[in-house]
Amino acid sequence: MQEETVVGIDLGTTFCCCHFFNTQTNKYECINYLNGNSTIPSTVDFFTQPVSVGIPKPTAICEVKRFIGKKFDDEQVQEDINKNYFPYQIVKAEDGYCLVVVDYPDKEEEQVEPEVVSAI
Repeated sequence: MQEETVVGIDLGTTFCCCHFFNTQTNKYECINYLNGNSTIPSTVDFFTQPVSVGIPKPTAICEVKRFIGKKFDDEQVQEDINKNYFPYQIVKAEDGYCLVVVDYPDKEEEQVEPEVVSAI
């Protein structure tokens, strides 16, 4: 019988981490990344090719979790946008939700749902 692996991912606003359940020890264990850390920054950089994840850069999309499932006109969303510290734009979708404007080095910008950015 094949054992199943159970993995849990914490998609935090500023950092992400991942744990798995070790069936031999019956404990959850943290997965360390290549740099030895147990967390990585919650960033996605579409401007670099291939797309880079977890590396803070001036062109990276960060803290996108703030906009997942939120209406553009929500008070908190407008507060976050007006702080003007995001290196990317948030625009209003036809359905009223937030879209992230993604810049690419070699093609036109694209508007994507925050959930898509977070899923990368």
